[in-house]
Amino acid sequence: MTLVDLRLLGAFTVSLDGRVVATARWEHRRAADLVALLGLTPGHRMLRDRIVDALWPELAPDAGMANLHKAAHHARRALRGPEAVVLRSGLVSLFPDARVDSDVMRFEEAARTAMASGDRTVCAAAADLYTGDLLPDRLYDEWTGVRREQLRHQHLELLRGAIRWADVVAAEPTDEAAHRALMRHYLDHGNRHAALRQYQRLRTVLAGDLGVRPAPETVAVHGEIVTGLARAARRPTAPLVGREVALARLGAALRAAGPRGRPALLVTGEAGIGKSRLCEAFCTQARRAGFAVLRGSGAESETIPYGVIRQAARSAGPELVDGLPDEARAVLAGSSPAEPPSRQQLLAALDRLCAGAERGTVLLVDDAHLADDDSVALLDTLLFTNTSRCAVLLALRPEQARPPLAALRSAPSTTEVALPPLGRDESHELVTALCGDRPDDKTLERVWQRAAGNPFFTTELAAALAGGGPVEMPPTLTAAVTARLAGCSTDLVDRLRRVATVLADTAANDAVDADEFTALTGLDAEAALSALDEALATGVLVVDDDGYRFRHALVAHSLADGIAPHRRREIHRNAAETLAATGAHPGRVARHLLAGGQPHEAVPWLVRAAQQAGAVSAYADALGHVEAALAVEPDRADLLALRAEFLLASGDPMAAVAFGAAAGAATGAMRDALRIGQSWALLMGGDVGAATETLDGIIADDTTRFRFTLTSGMIAWFTGSLDEAGRAAEATMKLATATGEQADLLNATFLQALVAHSRGRWAQQFRIDVFDPRLEGVLAGILSDAHLCAAEIYLFGDDGPDSIATTASRLADTAASAGAARGVAFATTLLGEAKLLSGDLDAAEEHLLDGVARHRAVRARGGEAVALHRLAELALAAGRHEAAGPLLDQALEAARFSPLSARHLLARIYGTRVRAAGDDAAALAVMAEAQECMVRPDEVCPADRVPYLVPAATVLARTGQLDGATEMLGIAETLVGLLWQGHGSWAAAVTEARAQVARARGDDAAAHRLLAAAEQGFARAGQPLEAARCRRAGDVTGVR
Repeated sequence: MTLVDLRLLGAFTVSLDGRVVATARWEHRRAADLVALLGLTPGHRMLRDRIVDALWPELAPDAGMANLHKAAHHARRALRGPEAVVLRSGLVSLFPDARVDSDVMRFEEAARTAMASGDRTVCAAAADLYTGDLLPDRLYDEWTGVRREQLRHQHLELLRGAIRWADVVAAEPTDEAAHRALMRHYLDHGNRHAALRQYQRLRTVLAGDLGVRPAPETVAVHGEIVTGLARAARRPTAPLVGREVALARLGAALRAAGPRGRPALLVTGEAGIGKSRLCEAFCTQARRAGFAVLRGSGAESETIPYGVIRQAARSAGPELVDGLPDEARAVLAGSSPAEPPSRQQLLAALDRLCAGAERGTVLLVDDAHLADDDSVALLDTLLFTNTSRCAVLLALRPEQARPPLAALRSAPSTTEVALPPLGRDESHELVTALCGDRPDDKTLERVWQRAAGNPFFTTELAAALAGGGPVEMPPTLTAAVTARLAGCSTDLVDRLRRVATVLADTAANDAVDADEFTALTGLDAEAALSALDEALATGVLVVDDDGYRFRHALVAHSLADGIAPHRRREIHRNAAETLAATGAHPGRVARHLLAGGQPHEAVPWLVRAAQQAGAVSAYADALGHVEAALAVEPDRADLLALRAEFLLASGDPMAAVAFGAAAGAATGAMRDALRIGQSWALLMGGDVGAATETLDGIIADDTTRFRFTLTSGMIAWFTGSLDEAGRAAEATMKLATATGEQADLLNATFLQALVAHSRGRWAQQFRIDVFDPRLEGVLAGILSDAHLCAAEIYLFGDDGPDSIATTASRLADTAASAGAARGVAFATTLLGEAKLLSGDLDAAEEHLLDGVARHRAVRARGGEAVALHRLAELALAAGRHEAAGPLLDQALEAARFSPLSARHLLARIYGTRVRAAGDDAAALAVMAEAQECMVRPDEVCPADRVPYLVPAATVLARTGQLDGATEMLGIAETLVGLLWQGHGSWAAAVTEARAQVARARGDDAAAHRLLAAAEQGFARAGQPLEAARCRRAGDVTGVR
């Protein structure tokens, strides 16, 4: 009897009586597939129809059967016998008259026995039979997928049973329990560095693959590791001397802010002056007072978009994280690389995180002068938000502060504590405390004079004196730092100098993990861990949550001091190569290439860093990387184009000029593409004429057709050419559907909705776009969100609320019949909005509450925000002012978590918050917050600015800022003319606001005429509550 043995794990081979069938004999892949499929089947036989379905699912039955016969024929040829594959009675059998065995059968049998026994040794032996994944060269064949995963799962269970945690991690890198077991194993065996390295690897893989953070039990083990390393270093903490007044000032500022206060606390001074030490003492006091503390470092975030924010989120304890909703957790964990969070999402998530502490939160940013600009801007915005109870504490060197920090320093709510050098007595006290025994007065005086009152230098000199120290006091800080390494080998000092040079020349005292330290020093893994022990023992390195860093940036600078320039360049080039190989952020790689004298090699890395920053809306960082690349290659058209795109995305009015400059450096199709971009930038800036002129004569190709057609369509709509706009809308929708790009689908749907509204067919277009019950998730959200702006135009147009209510009711019924839950939610909310405008507050409240519930049920955060916002307006109309604030807070958070909706909703919500403010001072504060929060085109749609501009202009008029009020109303009037042709209730609202300006100028007669016109406009629009308000305003003055 022939003995047949199949190898299916790790590769595919067949052995007959111990001899392997040559690979060359398998001329046809499907013949081998047929044999492998039968080898995996119990009894090695299978129904013909099932084989056809598995191997040829795309073919008709007859064609599939023909392919089966062909594959069987080639299998017999490969296996040299007609009995190898037999087709009989509807069954296909593999060697029916022979003994067939396989590595899969042996592994599965051994796995069953091992798992039943629970014996570690037996499990290990069974696991060793797994020589690789099932048929790895057939990863994408559906018939292998389920079985492959079953076998992998069995293998992982055996490895767990064998307590082989390193093998589990190798096979399944996201297995947190295995990582944690390895951490505990290393910790129990005294290898704390290996334990920390394991944690760092886990954190990286969880964030990158799953967008989550380590579990609390893992974080607890990490805390033990860091505490043990710090204890092993035996470095005493320097006492806080001479900073009592500064500490008291910070505490007083925090207490004076009140429970909802949001102060910015700045600690400034030169390097080594004690900023970090003071901040640590303040945070300790804050924790004792019941505040939560978050930590970030500008040194770690310099090249990483929103790096400070991500560090702060990682430092949050379970008391803050456990109460977060899933959407906030996902945003703060990093989310999916394919769907990076927007600035508004980060702001909402950070705001929610900080608000979770009962007493409040202190967010410490050390080395803030090195922080990325986008993080600083986001923190500045956080201070303005009305829901956050977060105090931001920044330690920085003022001479290195970039513009965002400079603006924060000058804010009225900022408390800045500038640290002076220590006085003579304070220096003496610090040295005595560090040395244990008081040195003689002459020595104390020499320390004070040499250190010039700098606490860090003082500490280093005290370390040199401690325990008898050298007779000669180190003359410089470099000499004092070097003295700490007196007992270390020359080789270790040299390797530490390499790492120090890498960090010191880049201005940031970055942390490095154990893997990076190993690579940068050139040591093997075990030697590197020993070197870390020695460096920690000397106090040159310290350990924190992010890895290992020099105790102070001055330590790195001191160690790197004296290395020749050519040697520095070599070290940086090697560092760039090392970091690139370890997958470091491209900005870090570029930084070292620049420092290594290889600027042109740095440019591709700068471009990658810019693209990564732009993907998360960190446009300031993105532009910084592009400008650095342009400094090397100033005439590159693609770099100029990238700069123009980021300027456009950031809302910079110079975007159109930048596109023009890029077009001037480009040729051919690229030049035309940039002119299209310039036209779009001009259009977004409101210059329709210049946009039209710029687009003239351009012929689009496949890469630019969508943007060209969309820009042409928007120009046509703005200029009233509805037929041309309609053709463009149809073409853009076809193009967007073909590519599936979310932004393209949103813009195409928006253009269609605008054209449909202008033709009086918005309701029909909405039904087409949203009422398909097969639409789910992101696509359904895109289509409904695209109608938010068009619905606003429709709602405040000429149709009137009663007509709109009838249409909305019909839409809701139709959507319900179609099973389109999202459509029902949208139409129900629209019905509530119409009832609100008509003055039927009871019916409006019923429908809007129903709209909130329905939108939450389908997880439509944008629609939920609309309904909540209108409920807040309803509360104001009903005189329930105290209820409006919480509703607006909820609406704002919901809008921010919906990046597609936020740009249509933020201006509306902030406009209502201005109206809801208790007095003009509070209204101006809301306007300041709005200015911080709505700074980019992706954060506010031009068509949705009117609901903010009108109430904001009214406040400016009441407070005597007439030029600003007039400017705002001019913009609003232009938009009302474009969107509503100068009609409707927003035209009346602009007229009412102009009456306020006239009254502020002392022209009561003009004010009364304008109020009367506004009253008539609201009445024509079917909005009696607003008309009555204008009538009352006129009655107050007695002039009608």
